[in-house]
Amino acid sequence: MAGDVVLTDHARVDPRVLGTDRRQSGYEVPRRGEVWVFTSGRARGEKQVKRLMGMPGDTLAMRNGVVWVNGEELDEPYVGLTTGRARPHTEFAWQRAHLAAAANPAAYAPTRDDWGPLLIPAGFYFALGDNRDQSWDSRHTGLVGHDRLEGRVAFVLFSYGRLPTTAVLPRPRGIRWSRIGRRVHRRDGSRSAAI
Repeated sequence: MAGDVVLTDHARVDPRVLGTDRRQSGYEVPRRGEVWVFTSGRARGEKQVKRLMGMPGDTLAMRNGVVWVNGEELDEPYVGLTTGRARPHTEFAWQRAHLAAAANPAAYAPTRDDWGPLLIPAGFYFALGDNRDQSWDSRHTGLVGHDRLEGRVAFVLFSYGRLPTTAVLPRPRGIRWSRIGRRVHRRDGSRSAAI
């Protein structure tokens, strides 16, 4: 959430020992549902914190705000409810280049809550925010290359309250005590926390 201060594990992504299938020790491959920090594709130096939902080789789609991976609906209890009607927009046009073979690119009109199926190429991920109505994520900005991943979020160190919108020098109001120390788990675990 805006105002969270998080601790990240900066293990790099899947480096292999040159000329072998072995991975260097201490490194991990990202998993579906993990929350990662990565550099933004839209602003130089800006960081984003999102959940990796589409992995290399996946077929990913969203229908009525529900994510489908490889033909199966995902259970996402941490996702905020989708409200309002979403309309097609030109910022989703990048998706046409990654449509599954059965899709018709000429008739493709993706929205915030209905898009795909997309094929996720090797070396790329599809990241989604948990607050889907307000999240500026891969639906808008495109796929995240493995070279942009910086670290997996481990837990929330501190969480400032809401920022006032009228102050010249805004200061946080309050502390969200319930978020402090919250561990962030992968989606495949029953204790997954919203981030």
